[in-house]
Amino acid sequence: MKRKDSCSQPLLKFAIKVFSVIGVIFVVKISILPVLAIVNSVNKHNF
Repeated sequence: MKRKDSCSQPLLKFAIKVFSVIGVIFVVKISILPVLAIVNSVNKHNF
């Protein structure tokens, strides 16, 4: 028995890929923000 939703499979893979990319960008932003704040405060103290 062949499943009828085989045509929606590429779309599902594309959606998963897009969501994973968005998730990675979100995590990177969250991890970079405190680092940027620390760098900014250090720069203000140095100059």
